[in-house]
Amino acid sequence: MLDIFGKIDNVIREIDEQVEQVKASKEFTREGKSKRVGVLRNIKKIKAHEFVVDLRREAVRSAYRYVKANEFYKRHKQEQNEKLDYGRLNYEAEAVKSLLKEIGDDPDRAMLELEKVKLSGDVYKLKVLAELLPANVPSATKLPEFWRDVVDAARAAQSEIVNPDVARYKNETNEKIAELARIERYAAKMGDILEDNASSVYVRTNVLKRVLQGIKYDRNLGELVVDFEGLVWRKDDAEMVFDELEKSYQERATRQKEIYDSFYESPVDDRYNLVPHEEVEPYDDLLIGVPEPSEEPDLEA
Repeated sequence: MLDIFGKIDNVIREIDEQVEQVKASKEFTREGKSKRVGVLRNIKKIKAHEFVVDLRREAVRSAYRYVKANEFYKRHKQEQNEKLDYGRLNYEAEAVKSLLKEIGDDPDRAMLELEKVKLSGDVYKLKVLAELLPANVPSATKLPEFWRDVVDAARAAQSEIVNPDVARYKNETNEKIAELARIERYAAKMGDILEDNASSVYVRTNVLKRVLQGIKYDRNLGELVVDFEGLVWRKDDAEMVFDELEKSYQERATRQKEIYDSFYESPVDDRYNLVPHEEVEPYDDLLIGVPEPSEEPDLEA
């Protein structure tokens, strides 16, 4: 995952450095500088188009792994919940609330009680501490940092003792969501590079939709919705899923290009694997606020 981001950063930085070197050079006329800078900017666009496909591949891989991890997480969590005695859980919840009132602002007493629970390995007390402690810390406490440490310790103990698989798969789903948020940011950067093209065809919205097609974060559910989930379970690995999705995309792109070319005299340049004439709908960002397009300094300025 880090390889693709590092590769993009290095290639774009090298081209930008070359642009600055040309601008600062005294060996070229003003017209010569403009031509050379124009060539470098075209190279930058070509590279950006290539990176769009690379980012799509990484997005599919992350979504694939998310679907797998989320399914395992739900399965293990259900198994854990089915084994719980909710009468005992409610009893322990009341006991913890009473204990917190006794502890008040005494950090030594709080840590001592937490250590007792951790050493006991009592599943119910650990679950209560991890899930109910944040909402039941005494309001009069003057030790917010300390209480946060206690909450973190309780959650860590629960993940180690109650059901390690639940925590492990949950962490993996969070990692994949974070990866997709990063992919989205890089897709937006590629959109910025392509958007400075005079045409309104290769806009950031189309790039984002191209990279994240079929992947959406549902804030109400608090999880990703992947509309190619069926492929995830029918294919043996993420690369096979990507290949099938990409094949379908390219077939659709070819059909739309043929329709477009039949109505316009100038054929559409389709070298870069984007469908340039799709209806551009408002893009609802996956997890981040997509920044406004950056403006590149004008050579004439």
